[in-house]
Amino acid sequence: MLGERPQPASVPPLPSAAESALGGPARVWAAASRLPVAVWLLGLVAASTTVRFAVASQSVAPWIFPDELVYSHLARSFAATGHFAVREEPFSAWSFGPLYPILIAPIYRLATPTTAYSLIKALNGVLFSLAAVPAYFLARRVLTRRGALLLAAGAVFVPSAIYSSKIMTESLAYPLFMVAMVAFVRVLEAPTAKRELAALAAIALCALARGQLIVLFPAFLLTLLVVSILDQRDEGQTAGIPQLLRRLAAYRVTLLTEVVTAAGVAVASTTGLSDELAGGHGEAFAGVNLSALAESFLHHLVELDLYLGFLPFAATALVSTLAFGRWRRDRSLRIMCTLTISVTVLLAAAAARYLVAVYSSSDSGVPVFDRYDFYAAPLFLILFLVWLERGLARPSRKVVLWLGVATTALPLLLPYGDLLNDGEWGTKSSTVGLVTLGLLRAMTGSLLAVYGVVVVGGAYLAYLFLRSKRPRELLIVVALNFFVLNLSAQAGNSVISQRVLALGIGPSSSQSWIDTAVGTHGRVAALWSGNTKPSWKGWYRIGENEFFNSSISRVYRLRGPMQYALPVTHLNVRGRDLYLPDGKPFFAQYVLTNRKTRLEATPVAADAATHMVLYRVEGPVRLKSG
Repeated sequence: MLGERPQPASVPPLPSAAESALGGPARVWAAASRLPVAVWLLGLVAASTTVRFAVASQSVAPWIFPDELVYSHLARSFAATGHFAVREEPFSAWSFGPLYPILIAPIYRLATPTTAYSLIKALNGVLFSLAAVPAYFLARRVLTRRGALLLAAGAVFVPSAIYSSKIMTESLAYPLFMVAMVAFVRVLEAPTAKRELAALAAIALCALARGQLIVLFPAFLLTLLVVSILDQRDEGQTAGIPQLLRRLAAYRVTLLTEVVTAAGVAVASTTGLSDELAGGHGEAFAGVNLSALAESFLHHLVELDLYLGFLPFAATALVSTLAFGRWRRDRSLRIMCTLTISVTVLLAAAAARYLVAVYSSSDSGVPVFDRYDFYAAPLFLILFLVWLERGLARPSRKVVLWLGVATTALPLLLPYGDLLNDGEWGTKSSTVGLVTLGLLRAMTGSLLAVYGVVVVGGAYLAYLFLRSKRPRELLIVVALNFFVLNLSAQAGNSVISQRVLALGIGPSSSQSWIDTAVGTHGRVAALWSGNTKPSWKGWYRIGENEFFNSSISRVYRLRGPMQYALPVTHLNVRGRDLYLPDGKPFFAQYVLTNRKTRLEATPVAADAATHMVLYRVEGPVRLKSG
């Protein structure tokens, strides 16, 4: 019947002759296929956790600053005082997400910063891997058992899993996001007040884990609205606002919450409360140019296409076309398509809004951060697997041709000259999808090789999308793309972390050398002189020591602003005396600074590799003459 969901073909059992020929492997597969889903998911979570732990062990020091530094400070301050602070000054955690620092605070309470670093990375691996469970149940709405298990595997081996090796909230926000997606679908399947409250609670948890995920509120509302309109169309009801409102009344709890939330946002914006809540991300509320915003939004969608390896993006467009047309009676598929589009659009829009506000005046242009929208990757993978399971439907050669050409040609619109900037791992630390191309440019020294790979790879993938009749071939290509991105990210991350540790602390020094020197009750003031060339070496020397040594309480500077908008006190120099901004002399128990900034104090420890010296001070801090 037209529009009825085609039943996915099941894998036939091996005939007895084949079983005899294959022997053990066939019997093992037959036995494995009969295992309960819970066993498969447990094994998948365990395997993913093992891989994540192995990758995290190669990350010997934090390097995504200021994020990792901020989260560590928030967790340590919450563990010690029950309040959020950075460098002993109150700091709003709302835009960073208070849930993650609260979660890891007990680890900092019980362990030294060095030990806590390893324990938190292990916890991150478990948290990120748990995303496989809600991913499976989400996919099971439209996929076979085997397809849903494949999706669960893909969900935990996305390239952005590299962030589980960081002291950052992605490891918590990602599984919560997947839980929210399941909660959304449950509401749309059968709206009840209990299910609506569960979905709204899931959204709230996502926003508390990562402030940007507040966009799930409007994404949920948009999905409800579109699905309701399509339901009304398919049931042959008169299209009109009154009829639509009566249908939407089934979601009264959600609508009421959305109205209250919108009113709260409006009040916060007009009263200036939003700036306080934004904390270190206050610049995100600056005005933006609409054309720059549209361009950044397009770039985020295009980069996500590249991140996914073209085929899932094209398949999603094709399946969505079918779900709203020929397959429209498959309501579960239509819900999945609507949810994918709504969530992706709003995640990309939020990322573009923030980055244009922050980087609009930058000489290198506005970056593209897939760290802000990779959450949608499993949704695209689900629809890609739907396409494979349902026989690679290609209803119109013209439509398929346009989709194939568009999704493989769009990546040519990205400004690779700006995005592949020789920084960090060849691109920004928040852009995993371009790491491979960034490394390629770094190795060849030319953008020609980058465009060559994009053009040739895109042409090949377009051909596969248009002509291939083998689902396994297409699946292998997508899996290979993820494998290459994971490998590139892991290799780059390992090299960078080793480098920054050498820059910040030195290979021969203990990471906790300062805590060891001053004891459990020592208080150290880090003094940045600003005379390090290049200056970013000085920032790493402060940041890495600050991260691994809880005795460093505050940071001061003599000249020049530091790179990140974190609490730092500017000292005034009068002769050889140092004064606080209020005119009082600067007192400290211990001072950490570079050896060129000599103090009238007693050196108690030093790091020869980075030329950092720890002084014990008797009285006010003074510079040494000569």
